Amino acid sequence: MVILAAILWAAPAADVNPPRVSHEPPKAADSQGNWRLWFEVRDESKIFGAALYFATDQGAWQTIEPGQVAPGWLEAVVPATAGLRYFFEVFDEHGNGPTRVGSSEVPFVLQAPAGELSAVRPWDAPKVIVAEPVIRPWWLKRPPAKLIYAALGTVALSGVIYGSYTLLRDRPVSKVTLIPVGKDNQP
Repeated sequence: MVILAAILWAAPAADVNPPRVSHEPPKAADSQGNWRLWFEVRDESKIFGAALYFATDQGAWQTIEPGQVAPGWLEAVVPATAGLRYFFEVFDEHGNGPTRVGSSEVPFVLQAPAGELSAVRPWDAPKVIVAEPVIRPWWLKRPPAKLIYAALGTVALSGVIYGSYTLLRDRPVSKVTLIPVGKDNQP
């Protein structure tokens, strides 16, 4: 029992890959004048230590912990100011990471907001459009295979029956009279 516990303790974690992050910098601010920064984070394990770093006016980095808004999606809300510099990092519960989007050396830099952010969110399910069924007229529909096979079988059986009839029916006997013809007899 002790050996099994030691093996399990020494065994590597099942998840050895860092989280995968995708992010698209926003171009529009929400109606309250804030940037909504969304990060899609995927991993086999639970997420741990997600942090958004943004630069203050003095040049120091300040940290915000983003909140989960949907499964696999994190959101951080910051005031919409032009020139905002930021980057994001995250670990998983096994300590894999950090996975960074941007860095302190090469952060994302946002321009002045252009327009207002729409109500559609990237994690919302796309609307499914149900198409009306197309009703085809009966003469354009393919007949069922059972009907096709029955028709082919009927034609084949009819052919066998007719062929048997023509071979086996009573035929009139024709008589031929043979006349011997020789060199001396000419008709």
